[in-house]
Amino acid sequence: MRSFLVMLFPMVAMFTPIVAGVFALKLYLRFERKRPVRRPFTQPFMRLPGQSLRDQVEVKADEFNSNVLMMMFMPLMIFTVHVTQSYFAESPESLSRISISVIGAVGVVVYFLRKIVRNRRELNVLRLGLDGEIASAQSFESLKRKGFYVYHDFQAKGFNIDHILVGPNGVFAVETKARSKPDRGTNVADSKVTFDGQQLIFPNYTESDSIEQAKRQAQWLSKWLSSAVGESVPVSPLLVVPGWFVDLKTRPVGINITNGTNVEFIARMNCGALLSEKQIKQITHQLEQKCIDDSKEAK
Repeated sequence: MRSFLVMLFPMVAMFTPIVAGVFALKLYLRFERKRPVRRPFTQPFMRLPGQSLRDQVEVKADEFNSNVLMMMFMPLMIFTVHVTQSYFAESPESLSRISISVIGAVGVVVYFLRKIVRNRRELNVLRLGLDGEIASAQSFESLKRKGFYVYHDFQAKGFNIDHILVGPNGVFAVETKARSKPDRGTNVADSKVTFDGQQLIFPNYTESDSIEQAKRQAQWLSKWLSSAVGESVPVSPLLVVPGWFVDLKTRPVGINITNGTNVEFIARMNCGALLSEKQIKQITHQLEQKCIDDSKEAK
């Protein structure tokens, strides 16, 4: 019993300040949340382009940092236990004890290193998607001069719509797909995506899921808006692949595909039903209620 207490004391002495610091930080954060202060903003904020991805980036970045800290902390803890046993509990050094400590430290490093690499890959994908949504949002700014309203990161049940455009010639549900380019030394070929009538053909792969996703989201938004305003509201799907040269071998059916560099054509599209000023106000009112960022809502 005495040897166990002797071994335990250095570990407690080493890690108590760390635990106390974490506890003090939690107390401070709890006190900060209860401080009698009010935000100075009287109007709620609208959701930003890629708001959902921004939130995911923050979560993954915190997870990445936590794994880095654990990768450094856990081997130190194993080393502390080994040294404590050797010099305070007077356990004799042996090949087995040393091997167990080394294998344990290496195993912990490998475990957290794998998590760090996975976190880094996930962060790269999320940041690429976020950059794509920001690029699309910037391209839509020119439409505001033509009477369009632009909303970002519309939250639906189980999914989100990246952007929604409302103008005199109709409503558009926008899906943005940011894809990295290969670097094989052939700049033109590496930068071109081809639509053959059914799928998108990238230099290294093909896919059609994004086209079907954009169509489904437009259909859902049409049903939701029609129910909300009490009359039929057609919604046209739009797929944006920012940064790529889009080669349309055939005209897409039921969807428009663009790279977002010139979106003026949207204002000239004939979507089958022009919207009156009253209809636009009804539609934008419903969208604004759903696109408020609750995390920053004025209190």
